Amino acid sequence: YLITKNNKTPSQTTTDDSKKISEIVQPNWKSISKDQFADVLSQEPDIFYEKDNGLTLSDEIDLTGDGINEAIVSGDGGNNGVSFILKKEGDSLIVLKQKDKDGSIYPVSLYEVGRVMVSVGFKLLPAEKGFYTASMVFDQSANNQETSHFICDEESVNAYVWNETTQMFEWNQTLTTKYTKEVCK
Repeated sequence: YLITKNNKTPSQTTTDDSKKISEIVQPNWKSISKDQFADVLSQEPDIFYEKDNGLTLSDEIDLTGDGINEAIVSGDGGNNGVSFILKKEGDSLIVLKQKDKDGSIYPVSLYEVGRVMVSVGFKLLPAEKGFYTASMVFDQSANNQETSHFICDEESVNAYVWNETTQMFEWNQTLTTKYTKEVCK
């Protein structure tokens, strides 16, 4: 399951007498089957997706800042797209969690919905070790096509940052404010 950053196996890396070469070992997410992803997700009671429609590895990206890529695994959430963030620890796959501003903790479930009256999405923020979610509704007060648009409310955007100590993404006021200004123009 593992490859190094330079595509050598760990046994192919070299050391120098004066300095040890330290390489980050990346999980080979493409070698993990859809069934293995499904097995891990099925162990989480708070996760829902249409199992018959399968899962795909949609991205490999370091969101925790440790130099090791996490997997973004996506599926069909019924009437929406849904993605989960997985991390590899040893031989185990872990579904990463998020802590909301009210203190509730649950698996990261990133939704994408595009409807006539609702728009829901997310953006991964590797440089900031996190992500944000955005949920907007159609402005029904607009009286013509040129002025119609999606609008935000005070809870529309929520940003989360990886906390190395708690090993979860935690709601972050600073990033929430930053991305609310960007998304809710």
